[in-house]
Amino acid sequence: AWLSGKPIVGVNHLEGHLASAWLNAENRKRWKFPLLALVVSRPVRRASTWFASAESAQTGYLADAITNNSAIKSFAGGAYERKRFAKVTQHTLRQLQAFAKVHKMQMNVLGTTSRVISAMSLTVAVISVMAFNADIGTVFLILSYTANIVEQLFQFGNNSLRNYNRAFGDAADMVAVLA
Repeated sequence: AWLSGKPIVGVNHLEGHLASAWLNAENRKRWKFPLLALVVSRPVRRASTWFASAESAQTGYLADAITNNSAIKSFAGGAYERKRFAKVTQHTLRQLQAFAKVHKMQMNVLGTTSRVISAMSLTVAVISVMAFNADIGTVFLILSYTANIVEQLFQFGNNSLRNYNRAFGDAADMVAVLA
């Protein structure tokens, strides 16, 4: 932009993806504001896939150790199996920690969104009192309904993200097994 003398315009990459839906005229007719969109990032998918894979490996090693129980007892391989399982468990723990970091970022985004919605609700309540002489009952309804909606959205988002992350990670592992 600088070399060609054009102004620099800040663009939010993720908002661009969401706004691209309006390039379709049919979507512009059907969708009405306000809208809610779920953006799932590649690091989240990657972390959930790695964790699911590590967890599957851990389960496999444990199943091997259990089914080989008689051989382990016969040849005194218990220490070897414990060491092997401990190694796999450490790997699973590292993947879980990486996934927890990414999940924490998601929860921060949901929490920030909740706080923004709550602040907007408070603003609407104040404007209602100052501009329209709204009574305390109206203010209470605005704030309590918004708090309830925010809580429901947070729970929906949290549960949906958790289920999506888990399903995507497990699905990626199953595709690798079936391929």
